[in-house]
Amino acid sequence: MNETILEKSEEYTDVEYTNAPLHKRWFAGIIDIFVMAIIALLLYGLSMIVTEKVPAYQKLSTENDKIQLDSGLYVKDGDKNRLLTFYLDDSEKTDKEKKEAYSKALDEFYVNSLFFEDDRGSVSYQERKKAAVDDKSNLVFVLSGTEYVENGYSDTIYCSFYKNEIEKYASAQLSLNSKYSDNNRMIVIVSIAELFICGAFGFSFSFILMPLFIKRGRRTIGMYLFKISLIGVDALNVRGKTLVARNLLLFFVGYVFSVFTVLIPLIVSITMMHLFKTHQDFFDYITNTYVVDTTKQDVYLDFYEYDSRKGMKKEASIEKVDFKLTDRN
Repeated sequence: MNETILEKSEEYTDVEYTNAPLHKRWFAGIIDIFVMAIIALLLYGLSMIVTEKVPAYQKLSTENDKIQLDSGLYVKDGDKNRLLTFYLDDSEKTDKEKKEAYSKALDEFYVNSLFFEDDRGSVSYQERKKAAVDDKSNLVFVLSGTEYVENGYSDTIYCSFYKNEIEKYASAQLSLNSKYSDNNRMIVIVSIAELFICGAFGFSFSFILMPLFIKRGRRTIGMYLFKISLIGVDALNVRGKTLVARNLLLFFVGYVFSVFTVLIPLIVSITMMHLFKTHQDFFDYITNTYVVDTTKQDVYLDFYEYDSRKGMKKEASIEKVDFKLTDRN
């Protein structure tokens, strides 16, 4: 779009704008997304502080903490539980001491009725012991009765095996406890919901509220910094109803629908922006708006402002007739 017609009654006036360069739109968008992310994360941090003080949420956390400690795979470290391997990694225990602590915790965990109703967990653990080898492919456990026991290799080898067993297999089995699984699911749902809501506030600030504050050109912070503006099909500032329609479309399709469809609407919109000669994205195309470069000119708020400025220019041009060159001699 190189030229757009302004219309008032039966008069037509030409105003030329240049399409906003794509690199400006990209950089402006990146800045706006950054601002959105900062706001969302700050709000999310505050919301989690508040949520953690809610009795119902505290109950979920307390129940899960108790189940973790009952498993023997976690230890109390100050106000929080820590996985046994993480806790001992920060200690000065020897590999032998760590190995013994890991082995004891695993033996007790795989027969814990809170998590296993039968011997399937223990059988799987013995199978992994049976297949364990060192860097030279030597078996490090041997069968003794019905269980596999250490075969005299270094404490470091066994420490590494038990640590991997806890972090990769045993800790994942905590979900076999239905209460622990249900509590975790609720905690995750609450966290995702809070993150979504905080993201919505951040999105609204960057892409909806800022164009209301920076009225001329309906700019976001990024658009303001890179001197690009939004105009209507009449080449004037976007009208209130059009802006509301565009903002609603931007929020529900550009944010809400995109979150639940892995950004598909945004990908389509960006593709349209690159393919269309007018550089309109999906939201511009639907609302008949355009993003233009206003480095060297402003967007007129309405036709009357344009008419007024045009009149002032004509008067200035007429006044110049009074100035004539004279010979200094």
